[in-house]
Amino acid sequence: MVLSVFHDPHGRFQNVRGESFKGNCIVHVVIQSSPNGKFFVDNTKLFNSVDEIVQHFSCNFLKIRRKKVLLRTGITLAPWEFKTRDIRVGEYVGGQGVVDICKCLIKIDGKDKSAALIAIKGQTQKSWDMLKTEGHQCRLLRTLSHPCVIKFYGICVVTPPCRFLLEFVPGKL
Repeated sequence: MVLSVFHDPHGRFQNVRGESFKGNCIVHVVIQSSPNGKFFVDNTKLFNSVDEIVQHFSCNFLKIRRKKVLLRTGITLAPWEFKTRDIRVGEYVGGQGVVDICKCLIKIDGKDKSAALIAIKGQTQKSWDMLKTEGHQCRLLRTLSHPCVIKFYGICVVTPPCRFLLEFVPGKL
């Protein structure tokens, strides 16, 4: 996993609107995982999750390009991106190959809402093709609003597998 960090210690790009020069200040921090499921940036300390790494380095220095830096302002999830803890997977509905479809409950504005979860698992070419196809369909559904079209709620890509969350319509296919 790679964490991209904008490193601008002198504030040179604070008032610059163009993005072309900012690319020189992007630093990529490689987050590795150990066989026992822990995460680390350097071998000094192990963390239980990527969230713990980010929280730790927002209070403690991280060495980048021989300089000590703190992580300050993170980019939050988009309104249509869900955290894993906001999804409760329920009954298995069906699936084939790299795709599983389940009922689930998702938390939207603090309330539980029934939804369908499409999980695409694996890293084969077939799963990548399926991810692209489902992504295109969900981008289209996100812009549509009609009683005869299922609603797209969002996506969860924080932890594998990639999960698409759609309105659940009961009944047989």
